[in-house]
Amino acid sequence: MADPYPKPKPDKIEPQSPPERPTPPMPQEDPAGQPPEVPGHPGGGDTDEPGRGPDELPLALSSPRT
Repeated sequence: MADPYPKPKPDKIEPQSPPERPTPPMPQEDPAGQPPEVPGHPGGGDTDEPGRGPDELPLALSSPRT
């Protein structure tokens, strides 16, 4: 009796295999990659902004000195 039970189990695993393929779809990775990319874009702007800030400060200091 125990033999028939283990047999149906493997059969169920087979049908689960197909669902596994759709589970790891590339589209899911894209959405996940997009969120990180969004913060990445702002991050790039942040670097530019801070870079401009320091540039402006030195210019302002240079102006009064001159």
